[in-house]
Amino acid sequence: MEKTVEKTVEKNSTESLIAAISANAKITINEMMKYSGLSQRRVEYQLDKLKKAGVLNRIGGDKGGQWVIVPDKTE
Repeated sequence: MEKTVEKTVEKNSTESLIAAISANAKITINEMMKYSGLSQRRVEYQLDKLKKAGVLNRIGGDKGGQWVIVPDKTE
């Protein structure tokens, strides 16, 4: 049961971050924290997983960059 709960929480976290990025491609980690209710470390962890899976790309630098969601990978 515990594994199922972890997977559900992880899926909800991922969906929440993708929704936040869809709404604002230039969203910051602090804004993602407020939007999703996750800690900074958890947001960074989820973003890293999404980037490694090829779902997200970051274009540009930390200050002026933006997130790009890869359409084929989100479904």
